[in-house]
Parts: sequence; structure tokens; C-alpha cells
Amino acid sequence: MGVISTTEATAHEIQNNSGLIIRVTGGDPTRVAPMARELIEHNVDILVPLSPAAVQATTSLTSTIPILAFDLETDPIGSGLVKSLARPGGNVTGVFFDGKAIYTPPR
Repeated sequence: MGVISTTEATAHEIQNNSGLIIRVTGGDPTRVAPMARELIEHNVDILVPLSPAAVQATTSLTSTIPILAFDLETDPIGSGLVKSLARPGGNVTGVFFDGKAIYTPPR
């Protein structure tokens, strides 16, 4: 869409041409893939998964729709989601934090 102006025409275009579709699994991991499939069938412009299971589901179902992932448990390179941090390739970007690699609780 490019740069967003504050003109009335642009505001009208944004209001008529954009939407937000939210799906919540209620903690049931069996609902993740069907919900991701449903969003892909809606031909959305971008997917924003917010958990490791949702990131895995969306990346396994599409290689063309951009994915802005928020995964605070997975190493994106080790899991194969991206090729490297410098050149991720593919359609996945986002915020990843592999806490296990940084912090191990004392025993």
C-alpha cells in the first residue's frame, strides 16, 4: 500500500479496502492448522501467527503469503523457518527469541 497519507480520500480507501481477521484457538492446538487454512483461503495479504504452533502451521501451509511471526520459544534457523538472520529468504520474518539458548535455570 505504500505511504499512508492523512487525506480524506486515503482514509476512505483504507476503511473500504482493509480488514482484520482474528482467530483464537482457546488453547486447543488441534484448531491451529484449520484456522490457518481458513485465513489462507480468505486470500489475506499477511499472516501474523502469535505462537510456535501457529508459526509452524502457517509456514507449512503457504510459501507465498508473507508471515510476520511472533514466536518466543523457537530458534528460527535451527527449526528451518529461515535460512539465516542476515538473509532469511522465503516468506517468514518477525520476532523470535530462543530463551532456552540464552537462559538455563539452575538445578
